[in-house]
Amino acid sequence: MDRGDLVERWATAASALQYTEVVGQSVADMLPQIASVDELVPSIPVDVWSWLTKRPPLPPICLGRYVGTHSHIIKVVRALKDTEVLTSYFLLIWSEWNELRDHGSFNKMRAAIRKDLDGVGMGHHRAELVKRLDHVLGELDRGLEHLKRHSPDLGKYDLWKMKRRYRKLRERLLGVERRKYVLLNDRACCILTTA
Repeated sequence: MDRGDLVERWATAASALQYTEVVGQSVADMLPQIASVDELVPSIPVDVWSWLTKRPPLPPICLGRYVGTHSHIIKVVRALKDTEVLTSYFLLIWSEWNELRDHGSFNKMRAAIRKDLDGVGMGHHRAELVKRLDHVLGELDRGLEHLKRHSPDLGKYDLWKMKRRYRKLRERLLGVERRKYVLLNDRACCILTTA
């Protein structure tokens, strides 16, 4: 069977189901798994991505979250030009149980924050993401033994790298917010000076 056809059937079946938390978890876990296979991405109907906005909780360790940080998936989600889906996607994959896969993915996330979450009316999205990162960093600060409950292979270097990358994402989100504040203040000063 054509795998693209199988994906389309899966999407049709998912769309026909009434939303429950279990169904939402299944879709939110499976969608990044499908999207991790480059040639299957065109077979995913755009409206299926909106399932992420329901924000079902995922188990600590799941394949969708793990493969969901591939850089090409970030590119696909950004191309949707839907801030709610992008925010929900980050809330889904950012987890104390999930390493950010590689430097390329990490840089694409930072670029998405700078370019896609840097507009008027984006403050509540940034605030949600900062809150999520505060939670993730708080859990990482609990130490290696706490994290090994679900990730027994996690090492000290992995923990250090996760903390570093999640902190940098948080700083980027707060940097966007600070820049907005400075720009607004500069504009206000210019208006007062010319008035």
